[in-house]
Amino acid sequence: MRIIIIFVYMLISLGACHYSNDDLSLLTKSSKIEDHMEACQIIGETKNIKYLPFLFDNLNDPRVSHHIHYKGMSVYQCKIIALKKISGLKPPNAITYKPDSCNIQFYIDWRESYR
Repeated sequence: MRIIIIFVYMLISLGACHYSNDDLSLLTKSSKIEDHMEACQIIGETKNIKYLPFLFDNLNDPRVSHHIHYKGMSVYQCKIIALKKISGLKPPNAITYKPDSCNIQFYIDWRESYR
């Protein structure tokens, strides 16, 4: 019986993690900071290059979240982490909540060479 309960829980958990392209588009167009951060996380995990323009749009956004899942993280930080996952390249400087022009330029150069 216990194995069945664990199996059902796993199925429900996996089903809740799926986002369609429409859902992801809505998150990228939202005015909420947390929605932008969630979109960055999904884009980075799925390595969805369709949303690269979203990641590069206002890349130096310093807004910081106070939501429990993203507390203390900036939009810039989430976007850079997503770009790191997609590109497979580590930026030259540490990723912090403060926008770093060197890291931004690094990924802009990567985007130009990627095209």
